[in-house]
Formats: sequence, structure tokens, C-alpha cells
Amino acid sequence: MIANAASGYDFDEFYAEIFLLITSIAGILFGIYHTISVIRISLDDFQWIGSNEKSIESIRKMREISGLIADGATTFLTQEYIFLGVFIALFSILLFFTAEEELGELWVTSAFILGGVTSILSGFIGMKIAVTANVKVTKEASKSIQDAFVAAFRGGAVLGFSLVGIGLFMLTVLIMIYRIAYLDEYASKQDYIDMFE
Repeated sequence: MIANAASGYDFDEFYAEIFLLITSIAGILFGIYHTISVIRISLDDFQWIGSNEKSIESIRKMREISGLIADGATTFLTQEYIFLGVFIALFSILLFFTAEEELGELWVTSAFILGGVTSILSGFIGMKIAVTANVKVTKEASKSIQDAFVAAFRGGAVLGFSLVGIGLFMLTVLIMIYRIAYLDEYASKQDYIDMFE
């Protein structure tokens, strides 16, 4: 427990960490829910445009353009992650020899690598859902602006909730690991501040 002398308020970090884990998992699950909602929008539903040849051609064109965009996005992500992987590896070596308190420790380096992996994961999720949502929003816009807005909002919510949820989850787990490794049950508020310096 950390006691706040000024207010007499006792703060139990265990409950704070549980709260953070629950909220981060809730954010991730909400992102998954919106992902499923976007994916379930069917492009094969011809009721909204009729079943004539021109409508079928429009759907075919939408799929073709969406496929080209998806291929371009995948190529971009592959190249970006190659460069990012090299940067993370080289900078991790630099951190290992310059930022760690003692040789052989990995506290700063592992936090950096975890942050890089979190960034990569979030970028991948964001790109994939953006590409998927684009064609679905276009299809929904042919029905109504309201349907298109809902599809676009859900597509954006995926990255918003997933990014915050994943980031908060990783940070909370990292803090828990650091607390277990560095602090005991008699730690003061200053000990917590010192742990992150």
C-alpha cells in the first residue's frame, strides 16, 4: 500500500493494476467486436442496387480496387516492418550498452522492444481494418449515408480501442513486472517514482 500523507488516502496498487487490465482487455474486446461488425458487411448483397449487369460489374470493380489497395498496403507494411525491425535491433543493442544500470540487465531494452512490437501490432491492425472498411463503407454509402457512417465509425473504432487497449495492457503488465522485480510491500510513493527514473 502507498500512503498519501497529505490526504490520509491509502492507495492499493493491486486494485489499480486490476482496473487497468480489465479496462485494457475491455478495449481490445470492443475493438474485436467492431472488427467482426465491419467484416460481416456483405458485398454480395445485391438488393440495394438490383441484380442487373451494371450492378454486378460495380461490385466486381469494388472488389478489384479493394484487392489492389490491400496488396499495396501489405507491400508497404512488409517494407516498413523490415526497416523497423532493423532499427529496433540496432537501437536495442545501443540501449543495452548505454542505458542499462548494470551490464546484463534488460529492463530498458525490453521495454523498448515491447513498445516497438506494440507499435507494429497496432499499425498492422489499423492498416488491415482500414483497407477492409473502405470498400464496406463504399458499399454501405450506396444504401444510405447513415449506414455508411456507422460502418466508417466502426472501422475507426477498431484502431482507436485496439490501440489504446493493447498499449495500456502492455504498459500495465510491464509496470507489474517492474514492481515485482524492484519493490517490496513496504515501498513508498518515492520508491515508485525512483523505479521509473
